[in-house]
Amino acid sequence: MSVTRVNLFIVGAAKSGTTSLVDFLNRQPGFFFSTLKEPFFFVKNYGLDNLGDYHHLYRNAFGKYDYIGDASTGYLFDSGAANRIFHYNSDSKIVILLRNPLKAAVSLWRYMRVNGDENLDFEEAINEERSREKKGGLSNWLPNYMYSRRYLYSDQITSYFDVFPRESIHVIIFERLLSNQKEELTALAGFLGTKYEGTVIPFSNQGGDVRNDFLRKIKNAKYPFLKKFIPIEMRNRLRVVFRDLATIKNSDIASVTVPGWYKNSIENDVAKLRLILNDDIKEWEL
Repeated sequence: MSVTRVNLFIVGAAKSGTTSLVDFLNRQPGFFFSTLKEPFFFVKNYGLDNLGDYHHLYRNAFGKYDYIGDASTGYLFDSGAANRIFHYNSDSKIVILLRNPLKAAVSLWRYMRVNGDENLDFEEAINEERSREKKGGLSNWLPNYMYSRRYLYSDQITSYFDVFPRESIHVIIFERLLSNQKEELTALAGFLGTKYEGTVIPFSNQGGDVRNDFLRKIKNAKYPFLKKFIPIEMRNRLRVVFRDLATIKNSDIASVTVPGWYKNSIENDVAKLRLILNDDIKEWEL
């Protein structure tokens, strides 16, 4: 296969195993993802904005791999991304990972706290979304603060179903991938026309909560003078060390307060999603 354009898109959702899936696929023959996992080229007003720069990420891959991939999780939330991807390459394969929306939202909130981009507790952050959107001036990409809307999947999924043929889209429920990797990866291989060799995914980029605020601040601080003395690979390793020291693994949602209106919103959206996917998604306890 002579591939001259990106043809595999893992579009989200954020905090739903996309990093681990990319790591897994990158080790399989015939797959290439750029070292910049999330170019965000097809997100409006964010990420790379020049096709030449985008293709430069894949300059050593075109014509050499069956699948050349982009795993920007913003593509699921951005309402226009599906159309942009389709007009770029209508033969693209789309993979969507979906996680229990409440657990995913809490995981994103904890991720933002660990990175120093979030100071509010979960309930307050959920209730402040609209006012934050109006005020602006946030340190991270605005949708990363939209913990409630980011995980209302039904309209996001529909935006892809409206544009791409159904056979070009593969949806993976994250909880099933955790509990039965062989079955889910075999199904993914069937969708992609490849063969599953029986290897497993070592899940990475797992979320957590702040264990030590001092170490978190050290990890998130900027040290421009170090660029002259320490290579980027070493700086990235040091950040990982401080991240792990400052973070305690925590996927429990019982420790956060969830506004009643938000829980109702999730339940209503999941009901719509079940109809869209024709799947009861029993794994999600809401």
